[in-house]
Amino acid sequence: MFGDVVMGVDHKHFEEVLDFTKETKGVEYDVDLDAEDWKNVCENILNKYSNRGFLKILAEQNKGINNSKYLNLLEKENTVILITGQQLGLFVSPLYTVYKILTTILYAEKLSAEIKDYNFIPVFWLEGEDHDFIEINHASYYNKSGKIAQIFYKEIESEKGYSISRRVLTEQIDKIIKSMQDDFLETEFNIPLFDALKDIWKSGLRWNKAFADQIQFIFHEMGLLIFNPADELIKRYSIPFFRQLISENNAIVKAFVDQSSLTQEAGFENQVVVDPQKSYIFLSYDDQVVRLSEL
Repeated sequence: MFGDVVMGVDHKHFEEVLDFTKETKGVEYDVDLDAEDWKNVCENILNKYSNRGFLKILAEQNKGINNSKYLNLLEKENTVILITGQQLGLFVSPLYTVYKILTTILYAEKLSAEIKDYNFIPVFWLEGEDHDFIEINHASYYNKSGKIAQIFYKEIESEKGYSISRRVLTEQIDKIIKSMQDDFLETEFNIPLFDALKDIWKSGLRWNKAFADQIQFIFHEMGLLIFNPADELIKRYSIPFFRQLISENNAIVKAFVDQSSLTQEAGFENQVVVDPQKSYIFLSYDDQVVRLSEL
């Protein structure tokens, strides 16, 4: 989706380049490719690259961070973005999110050291367009007894159906942080940790802003940039992508239905019930979220 929406490169092109390179090399995973392989991949993709306006938006979104090195590299034509992303779990949970970011940062450093012809920049995609609040409203930790405990942020009735990027933290977050702090085993790290959480996750802030601020707090010295797809300018760049989704909706829904049937035939329970009369496009306006349906 990143390639389709913000880079102007068909998603299939990315996959075809990578698949062909791996097949030619005789390997299964991306990490099995060496520096020369990645150099060829970069040349192939950059030749198709058509949307440099996105890089200006990315730079603007990150201008407030102390990261002039990577921001300046965005202006260069030989810059390649390594992107990862995840749903915006409470307090940057689960830990899997942190592992994904670390992997992307370290791989960008590795490729930059091995391939001198290109600059590699790690970017985290804020998956804040998701509406599934239950998946991100909790976090787990070890309490004083050494047992796993969970905390939950209760959904606000007036925000039901909202994407995560539109949700605003309430005073509930202050109580959650205090409850978790009281339940933590006391160490020399507690005070700075919870001071940071109180400063980052504050009532009145948008959920995606707090999440992004905590990401920057953790990785500010490692050059990570953050991409916010909820930006209005990104939505404008996405118009051709949304038009394609609408025009090809029947084919997309059919693919969902067919795969759903195959999943059931294999003896598994479907995680999502597919309605063939509805699209997978949501329209937000006047504080309402509407799922488009076939007329």
